[in-house]
Amino acid sequence: MKPGVSVANYADSGETASSFYTKFFPAARTAMKAGDYLFIQFGHNDMKNTTDVANYAANLTKYVNDAKAKGAIPVIFSPVSRAGGSAADPGFNGLDQVALTTADSLGVAKIDLTSLSRAYYQTVPNFSSALFVGGGTHFSEKGAIGVAGVVANAIKASSLGISSYVR
Repeated sequence: MKPGVSVANYADSGETASSFYTKFFPAARTAMKAGDYLFIQFGHNDMKNTTDVANYAANLTKYVNDAKAKGAIPVIFSPVSRAGGSAADPGFNGLDQVALTTADSLGVAKIDLTSLSRAYYQTVPNFSSALFVGGGTHFSEKGAIGVAGVVANAIKASSLGISSYVR
């Protein structure tokens, strides 16, 4: 990032869009101000429970509405692919597509991180063992850095106002 940008990471592992909204998002919502960007990305844990799957779009919508109410700019990311994800079965009970469809229906920016991460994995020899630790969901340091680069490149290629700040 160039000077002039600060990042506040409120993420917490193991949360769903629903559980994060009540546990951790209140602090982020309070700190959010006009012109801020809110990156919204859930799915890995939501897909484990039928209630979370059924309410996924509604939960994403709450984040978007809260951001808009503060004058912030919401961006919905589809879930980052697991090592075993494929175009036919990314392993999210369809939540990757729900994220993108929700962004379209709400008229907000979106980044298809599922497809972008899957494409990145194919550029790395033995990507499953090189980028992941145990189980194909959690990244090694190399995997985390690589996917961060994928996200940065997606933002740079976007029409988001923050794109010029990403190197």
